[in-house]
Amino acid sequence: MSFQGKSVFLKKIIVSSVSMTIFVSASTGVVFAGPSAADIASQKITIGSKSALWGDTITLTEADATQKVSGKCTFNISYDVQNLGGTATVKPFKNRLVSGATMSEQGNLSLAAGETKLVNTQATLTPGSNTVLLNIDIDNTVTESNKLNNTVSIKANVDSKCQGEKPVPVPTPLPDIVSQRGITLGGAVGGIGGKFSGWDGDIHLTNINAYAMDGGKCAFNVSYDMKNIGNLATGPVFTNKIYVDGAVVSQQTGLSLTAGEARQINAQLYMTPGNHQLNLMVDADKTVTESNEQNNTTSVKVTLDADCNPAQLTTTTITPTNPGKPAKGGAVDQIQLVEPKPHVVLPNASGLFTYKVPLSATVKDVNNGTPFSGIVVHFMVGNIDAGSDTTDSSGVATVQFTVPETLPTGANKLKATADVSNGYLKMPISVISNFDAVKAPTNLTFNLPLPASKIVNEGDTLTVSGHLNTNSSDKASISNANITFIVNGNETFNATTDGKGNYSKTWKVPVGFSLTADFSAHFEGDSHYLATAASNEVKITIKHSIKLPNNTYVTSGIHIIGVY
Repeated sequence: MSFQGKSVFLKKIIVSSVSMTIFVSASTGVVFAGPSAADIASQKITIGSKSALWGDTITLTEADATQKVSGKCTFNISYDVQNLGGTATVKPFKNRLVSGATMSEQGNLSLAAGETKLVNTQATLTPGSNTVLLNIDIDNTVTESNKLNNTVSIKANVDSKCQGEKPVPVPTPLPDIVSQRGITLGGAVGGIGGKFSGWDGDIHLTNINAYAMDGGKCAFNVSYDMKNIGNLATGPVFTNKIYVDGAVVSQQTGLSLTAGEARQINAQLYMTPGNHQLNLMVDADKTVTESNEQNNTTSVKVTLDADCNPAQLTTTTITPTNPGKPAKGGAVDQIQLVEPKPHVVLPNASGLFTYKVPLSATVKDVNNGTPFSGIVVHFMVGNIDAGSDTTDSSGVATVQFTVPETLPTGANKLKATADVSNGYLKMPISVISNFDAVKAPTNLTFNLPLPASKIVNEGDTLTVSGHLNTNSSDKASISNANITFIVNGNETFNATTDGKGNYSKTWKVPVGFSLTADFSAHFEGDSHYLATAASNEVKITIKHSIKLPNNTYVTSGIHIIGVY
């Protein structure tokens, strides 16, 4: 069953003693069943200023175009991609937008379970009727429960004014994010003492430039510039990603720029010895509509000449001139040890809203991997204080973090700061990774008190009520959520949950309503929580009042109609 263009939960059935869940795709109408899995789909597209659901028709005019040239018009295009399934897409995937020939491709896409993103691009269309196709996950990199909804289309009718031969730019202010100067690898945070190269250049590194070595990889501080050379602020926050040989090794989230603003970005990355291609992609997920999407990727060649294995503790004995006696100047036998160099390892993490998730960091010696115990480590997720813990004998500190509703859905900055100002270093060490906040599954109850006969009269007032909460261990209540009530397959009225997750709504049975009514309650989900439906449906019988024909009169007593 589909409401407002969304796919929603129908009901559970038993087939050959196996419980499975039935869904229907709003974009294709295809019903499918199976265990929880990823399922990528798209609901609607916007071309120029016109929006429509896939399968509909859009009529475009010259005013919708950003420019026209050689008998064609160019339009800004955006469409949604959403994961209707219960698991993340895991691998990045690529979409292709086609009208006759390939118009554009959008790569490095990923979705958490239940997540929706907006993809922005541009395309050129000819006057007349155009069929615009969207092919989702064109390389089939994602395992999905339903592949039949990966291709959708829309008809775009473009008026004949686009046949003009002269370019007619439409003055639309847009941002344009670039990195212009280059990148610094190694040295201190901020690039001091590191190796710099302009884009398209070369950088040669050794283990001297690294701040940590572990498992055959060297860790480096990295610093690069970014600037909005456009004439409009970026609007939605965006993410930059650094790739080494095509794999993401570092990402910086929650970024934004005003028109003309420039910023220096500091981060960290790991790299193995050898020759590498390093790429920086600003606005890697294409969340910002830019005047130029072709200048978002820059690169350098990097050579790392090191084995990146932690150095072992070494000793050097200084033998005095006269054994057993102090050397000249009072010197005696001395042992020199390699100075301990602690560093912090912070894995990426993720969690469902309202659920508790462990955040862990390890503090150990760069030289030989020896753990540091008794070190206080403080955790931050975005701007939220996640708490502190002291490292144990294995050098591990762990806090339990309850993912709050105030955290944005998707990627957030995860930061751990270790207080090692104890003679090893003169300042705390911080490391940054990623925390993904994922939409949480929900549970909805629905209650409709009725007489034992389940018969009501038209004009009667019914009261529906219930509760919405998450499936977390503490069953956290969800407030300010919209509950939709479906009567005989139609969305009939709505209610909003209060601060304790409860809702209550009265409904007066309309005169002339059908003789029976099937009631069900649905929560269609939001930016933090997945959609769900109450497990029960209520069927009632409606008793209609007797209606007499026109010009019929009812009187009391005995009446003699006539005597013959």
